[in-house]
Amino acid sequence: MNRFIKYMIFTIAFLMYADSNAQSIIKQVGGNVYQVINNVKKPIRGFNTIVNDSSTLKLDVNAFIVVEINGQISRILGEEYPNGIQLMNFKGKIEVDKPSNFLNKVITAVYNQSFNDRKKIDGLYITQFQGASRSISKNSLENRKVSANYKSKIEWSSGVIKINSGSKNLLTATREDLDYIYIDEHLLNDCTPCNVNIDNNKRGLIEAVILNNEDKILLEYLFSNIDSEIDVEFSQFCIIRIFIDRELFINANYYIDEFSDNRLIEDYLIDIQLY
Repeated sequence: MNRFIKYMIFTIAFLMYADSNAQSIIKQVGGNVYQVINNVKKPIRGFNTIVNDSSTLKLDVNAFIVVEINGQISRILGEEYPNGIQLMNFKGKIEVDKPSNFLNKVITAVYNQSFNDRKKIDGLYITQFQGASRSISKNSLENRKVSANYKSKIEWSSGVIKINSGSKNLLTATREDLDYIYIDEHLLNDCTPCNVNIDNNKRGLIEAVILNNEDKILLEYLFSNIDSEIDVEFSQFCIIRIFIDRELFINANYYIDEFSDNRLIEDYLIDIQLY
């Protein structure tokens, strides 16, 4: 056997070994998903699970995974792989320019962001202007951003809350049975910023921000899916993650309530230690 043939055999064997030991990241699981190891099915749950590409994944018919393979993010549906799948054989391709594949663009945008920065995410609970949440001193001044094109939610513990844009009062509410208020779209358009007062004491600021066109298109697509009852649970989940990543926590708070029966959102908030 000459040297060239030996070299080719070694190269092929090395590449096969490397492929069998390659790993991918399952960034999220929806439904029942299992990794088969030595003929034993082990459930995969949560976020950012590393798996060997040579192992077999079994998905229930209604389950899915969002997976990063060699830097490419794709969603794999259980209904498309009734006999299971090895990620080393997955040939998914993202074609973001095709309208039928716009969801792939959403997935890429959502899962390429730094959603697991707990220092940032922790701000989701920091929405109580009285300063009673776990990370704020009692006399702190709070600054919050909001997209006025979407609904939002503000919490406070007692007294009368007022939101003023200059001398114009936009909202006044007294806490009775609830410790929060829901705010309709566009009410906070003039917040550049607005003062938030509780019992005539200044407790914070709210500033309306303009989302970039890409974010607007993504959110419009996701809300349209919900209205059309298409991919509802996943679309709701992506909306929450977009709001949180943009630090639009009071928007996120509203839609977490709106989508309160969404298991994907609940699991995510547990994962980032907010539930």
